[in-house]
Amino acid sequence: ALKVSDLANLRAGRRRRQMRKKLVLHVGLGKTGTTLLQHFFWHNRKRLAELDVLYPERGAVDAAHHLLSPHAPQYMQSRWQFQAVAEWAPALAAAGQETVLLSSEIMSSAVEDEVTQYVAILKEYFEPRVVFYLRRQDHLISSHYNQMVKSGRQIRPITKILARQIKRMDFEQRLAPWVRALGEHAIVVRPYERRQFHGGDIRSDFLHHVLGLALDDRFELTTADPNPRFPVDVLEYKRLLNWFVLDRAMHRRCNSLLQAYADGGRGGAVEAIPESFLSPADRLEVLAAVAPSN
Repeated sequence: ALKVSDLANLRAGRRRRQMRKKLVLHVGLGKTGTTLLQHFFWHNRKRLAELDVLYPERGAVDAAHHLLSPHAPQYMQSRWQFQAVAEWAPALAAAGQETVLLSSEIMSSAVEDEVTQYVAILKEYFEPRVVFYLRRQDHLISSHYNQMVKSGRQIRPITKILARQIKRMDFEQRLAPWVRALGEHAIVVRPYERRQFHGGDIRSDFLHHVLGLALDDRFELTTADPNPRFPVDVLEYKRLLNWFVLDRAMHRRCNSLLQAYADGGRGGAVEAIPESFLSPADRLEVLAAVAPSN
């Protein structure tokens, strides 16, 4: 027979499930406009709150909720204080808004066990949905390589790491842990292609397809790219500098000077410089490798 305490726990669990709020996890992928979206959400927290959407300050680093991720990259564990989902989920579930929106591309690197444990706790408080933006893999590899060189963490030519990068480009495999934990109905997949964005803008696309909102003039829009790419010639120069520059502050200073040069101080004709380190043959190799899962 059930004890009184057991019945109370069952009723409490039932009430909690009935009162669960919506949780939208924007998990990337990285290099699909995540930084632009995160800064857009951050600067429009007040407007989103008026529309019953909470984009919380809790767990945020530079406008993204990296500290609330189920996955903690090893190289960041000594720098950031990641928070267990059991700590923050009840607090965010008690907020006044009906929908909670979190964004962190780090989440997309979570493996099966991390996702399973994370989602099990989230379901106690929320009805979660997960949002992926997917980008053509050869373009994604080029963009990711650009970012790694800019950060100072890459010194090798892209041809030396291409095979390893291709292995990470199976999108079906990347989505699989979330699909198994939540079901296909809870996964939103959008193409990172300007021609397919609702209204021609990724911010409008996210609001429309994920939140059911319209991008109107009450939202604040910033025009500057929060994470600009280096042209190929500038990036190759930075890659060579990475062999010698070990200090993070110096990397930031180098990037600032090189970005200023790329934005207008280059001088001379640069039309012959290619847009990517990947050759046409490299691109065909990437696309052939990922075709089955695509």
